[in-house]
Amino acid sequence: MVAILIPVARGGSTPPPTRVSTPSQSVQELAYSGFAERNASLSVDGKQVWTMQNSLIDCVEPFKNAKADAKKGRSLSLDVEAWFLAQQGNLAAAADLNGYMPNGSSAALTGGSADLSHLDARLEDADYIGAFDGRRVI
Repeated sequence: MVAILIPVARGGSTPPPTRVSTPSQSVQELAYSGFAERNASLSVDGKQVWTMQNSLIDCVEPFKNAKADAKKGRSLSLDVEAWFLAQQGNLAAAADLNGYMPNGSSAALTGGSADLSHLDARLEDADYIGAFDGRRVI
């Protein structure tokens, strides 16, 4: 999965689901922000090797650690924050978005991947995180 942005809910609108699912085992250029009213967080179930690179997460409680649970088949606990921040280009910072577009001081304007061609020839290299036109910043 490459270059997705989950917008911050505004006004009385219902926020989108807080669970990110992908058939892929690798995510790049993800910006995940907001959802304070739903206490959203990123969790990893530990059943697969899953990587995230050049991604940004901005939530009230951004990480929820997986605990060992024999009933659920998990023998290991996981420090999700350490796992996320140890991967290339990841940030846990204020996204500073206006709707789904970043403001000029947004952390999303940094940390992008300069080489996406190995993933898909249709992708353009970007020095920003997320799915927006990086040339039009608010």
